[in-house]
Amino acid sequence: MTGSNYAAYREAHVAAQGHTHQVEPHLPTLTILSVYLDAMSAQHNRFPIEIFRAWAVTKQTDHALDVAATITDPDRQAEALAALVEALAPTDPDRAAKVAATITSPYRQAEALTALAKALAPTDPDRARGLVQRAEEVAATITDPYRQAQALTALAKALAPTDPDRARGLVQRVEEVAATITSTYRQAEALAALVEALAPTDPDRAEEVAATITDPYRQAEALTALVEALAPTDPDRAEEVAATITSPYRQAGALTALVEALAPTDPDRAEEVAATITDPYRQAGALTALAKALAPTDPDRAEEVTATITDSYGQAGALAALAKALAPTDPDRARGLVQRVEEVAGTITDSYEQAGALTALVEALAPTDPDRAEEVAATITDPDRQAGALTALVEALAPTDPDRAEKVAATITDPYRQAEALAALAKALAPTDPDRAEEVAATITDSYGQAGALAALAKALAPTDPDRARGLVQRAEEVAATSTDPYRQAGALTALAKALAPTDPDRARGLVQRAEEVAATSTDSYRQAGALTALAKALAPTDPDRARGLVQRAEAVAATSTDPYRQAGR
Repeated sequence: MTGSNYAAYREAHVAAQGHTHQVEPHLPTLTILSVYLDAMSAQHNRFPIEIFRAWAVTKQTDHALDVAATITDPDRQAEALAALVEALAPTDPDRAAKVAATITSPYRQAEALTALAKALAPTDPDRARGLVQRAEEVAATITDPYRQAQALTALAKALAPTDPDRARGLVQRVEEVAATITSTYRQAEALAALVEALAPTDPDRAEEVAATITDPYRQAEALTALVEALAPTDPDRAEEVAATITSPYRQAGALTALVEALAPTDPDRAEEVAATITDPYRQAGALTALAKALAPTDPDRAEEVTATITDSYGQAGALAALAKALAPTDPDRARGLVQRVEEVAGTITDSYEQAGALTALVEALAPTDPDRAEEVAATITDPDRQAGALTALVEALAPTDPDRAEKVAATITDPYRQAEALAALAKALAPTDPDRAEEVAATITDSYGQAGALAALAKALAPTDPDRARGLVQRAEEVAATSTDPYRQAGALTALAKALAPTDPDRARGLVQRAEEVAATSTDSYRQAGALTALAKALAPTDPDRARGLVQRAEAVAATSTDPYRQAGR
């Protein structure tokens, strides 16, 4: 057989058909062809959907269609073609429309046509309307009422901003279709999705639909979405709707969204609403949002609000957030609030929550009292929380006291967190002290983190010192090469290639070659395919031919995976 695997597949398919129609087919040959065709189809059925999108981006639509044609699972094939349509829609709507017309699954075709109509609406509204009409016609042929309701809901949501009358007609259709769904759970799910789609543009209708949902959980979910949509423009109505939610957890979430919307313009009302939240954690979150909104204009009121929080962990977080907000304009008051945070944190008996409160305290102290911040961080017993607190301290110190920042970073025992802190320090130093920034990056012991820091530093210096930037890239490449994890090494090289592509395409191509070679050494086919796909995406704007080749490699690697879950890209 000649040509690509897909050309070979077509040749084998034609040959098999020819043998089948012979009076006396050659059974051994027919058997071999059948086995080959089955094996190829099985491979293509397992390709991640993301690869089809990558083919579209790298202008390999014909190839993608060839592969899709060999997929024997009808829904999987339709899903692949729908993904192609969505990827093609912004740049090649004509081709996208042709591909959409070949989708045999009505649900997937309606989905693809809706996506295409949405992409075209701003620039070609007439064509978009025609696509909407076609999507509606196709959706009408879907025999599964749940799927049909989903397709019509998506269409109604897409139409609502530009053609509300037509959208309302579709909503009516969704309700009628949903009434025929025999599964109570599925019916509630379909109606909840409809409420969420309606909420921003037609809250009255959304509330009417929500009232018909018989599943309490789904109804609460739908009403919460409605409250969130109403809160900024009609808080009275939002509060009324929230009062009808029977799930305490969902009601608390809806009321928190209302408090956040009211806080900047009507703090009195916001506080009243927050007082009705019965969940202590949710109430603390709502009152913290209110205190932060009040801080710039009414710090006294903001502090009073934090004092009403009954949950110690929540109160400590609110006081820390308020201290941080006030530090630049009223440092004395901020210090007093920090003292309060420390006192409240001392009353928390849960070790994890106490660690969280102390981390918030460190973040609040860092800008004004780094000594105390470091002392507090040392008392945090949870290693991850402590590393996070010290990283925050390094970031706060970096612009004004890099020596101290570096010393603090050296105390972080987690290599990943330490690399993150030192990278932040190097970035802060780059504009004023590039020598020191480079020295800091060199102290990062995690090779992946060091390569990333050097790449970021090179990018920052490129406009003003291109020669130095090139040297840093060289260093980053050398460091990345020392990583023992092929996936991370390939990722670092990809980042370097992406940074260099606009200014030094030849060097970028060399890095791409290295990244591809490194990725090939990974024994995990899923991660290898992911690394190659990421590399293809990074190259697509500047080197589409090479990107296409990488996508083909990713495709070939994905086909070797024996894990069905991973092969499906899920």
